Amino acid sequence: MPAIEIKNLTYIYSKKTPYEKKALDSVNLEIEEGSFVGIVGATGSGKSTLIQHLNGLIKIQDKKKAQIIVNGMSCADKKTLRKLRFEVGMVFQYPEYQLFADTVAKDVAFGPKNMKLEKEEIDERVKKAMDVVGLDYATFADRSPFDLSGGEKRRAAIAGVIAMQPKILILDEPVAGLDPVGREEILALVKKLQKEVSPTVIMVSHNMDDIAVIADRIVALKDGKIVADGTPKEVFSNRRLISDIGLDVPCASHLADEFIARGIPVAKDVISMDELCRELARIKTEKEKKSGENSFENLDEDVDGILDQLEVMDEDLAEVENEVFEDGCECGCDCDCENDCHCGCHDDDEECYEVVCPTCGEKICISEDILDEEEMSCPNCGELLEFDLSDCDCDCCCGCECDCDDDCDCECDDDCDCGCKSCEDDK
Repeated sequence: MPAIEIKNLTYIYSKKTPYEKKALDSVNLEIEEGSFVGIVGATGSGKSTLIQHLNGLIKIQDKKKAQIIVNGMSCADKKTLRKLRFEVGMVFQYPEYQLFADTVAKDVAFGPKNMKLEKEEIDERVKKAMDVVGLDYATFADRSPFDLSGGEKRRAAIAGVIAMQPKILILDEPVAGLDPVGREEILALVKKLQKEVSPTVIMVSHNMDDIAVIADRIVALKDGKIVADGTPKEVFSNRRLISDIGLDVPCASHLADEFIARGIPVAKDVISMDELCRELARIKTEKEKKSGENSFENLDEDVDGILDQLEVMDEDLAEVENEVFEDGCECGCDCDCENDCHCGCHDDDEECYEVVCPTCGEKICISEDILDEEEMSCPNCGELLEFDLSDCDCDCCCGCECDCDDDCDCECDDDCDCGCKSCEDDK
């Protein structure tokens, strides 16, 4: 029996309103127990909507046509919904924003307590979960989660999910915002969790380099429909399809194409740097055996030449820059500029700012004009975000150019009505 069965799933936001949008369109999907499935797609393709159906966070709209069975339980059955949510662990993007308790141990224990477990078992689960994610219990148990580093916070948040020992683990962009070292650590942790805690893992990611090497199967969405389903090699070998989806192939695939263009016959289905290196070593060895040691002496020069090109191939090899700025644009923001940029970063004279939605944790890049409006709706969850610009830290807000402390004759201290703390204190 598959761990997850989805049949004819359709979901429409703001149904029967002018803002109606079909997020999922007749999705059919089966996920086998013990598999690692990567969900990919451009912003707005339906990825988050799909995974939030799997533990009942989003309810099935048309129960007559659609059906979701998870571990033998229907997501539409209210009687088993509580048990279902314990068996399907959900790690949201920026999970550290889910931390709330005054100690790490209490935060990790929150889920097991809601499961009505005995104190001894709760304590045992907390210790085990912290050990699995690499947080020493004696060192971190009594520390405030808000005093931890970014990577430690994320580990603590993940520990809170796995302490419930879910059979299925769902991760939404688990490495978003991390540096390359932190990203590698979390990806290694995810593979460890599959072996030791949750045999079935579903991971949503915008980073094709990460998903290509960690997932066993790739499911690609576009406009709420599944447009590709197969192994990473099968999916990423279809360059045209990946481009149509609005994604990019892994960096190693780009390099493989460059080598092929130069007459070096590397395999076209290369998706990782390790594979590419092995391919180059194999080709060099074969050529040397056939024609002599120096017959392929130009290979090293070709390799160096192509690697040098990476520094200037901004458009063709954008994923190289994404090792630093994950799916970010040239301004350094984390937005998907082609689809949902609010920062105006493509305008040379426009300055952008980052804000974080307190409801869903979405990082939003906005322009100065939007900031001046003092409010906007979160593009991810629709929450109204309000910005308070009153605390300006200035000595004088009236706009005069005098040295107010020494020779002010404009009465700016009396006339200023901006309301900021600095000006009120001056009065």
